[in-house]
Amino acid sequence: MVIASFLSRRGIKVNYVFIRVLILKYIHQYRKITMQEKGRPGPWFYSFVISMNLALVFAIVRIVLIKSEPSAMISKLGDTLKPCLNKKALVFES
Repeated sequence: MVIASFLSRRGIKVNYVFIRVLILKYIHQYRKITMQEKGRPGPWFYSFVISMNLALVFAIVRIVLIKSEPSAMISKLGDTLKPCLNKKALVFES
């Protein structure tokens, strides 16, 4: 992770075992250091913020679509899988 190596180069200890748990702390430290050095947050801060916001938006859209028409989505999935299920290699007989 680029932010972890950035912080390590500046003398901040990064716990790579728990990096997923502590990522918000490291993002905050990265932002604080780059603000002090350059006067604005570094590019990796914006990269993280934008990707997390997009993931949240897509998750909400997915939940709304599933709740609006669950039977339509299931039937579309079934239609997609029918050709695969008709092949003899995928049929399990006892």
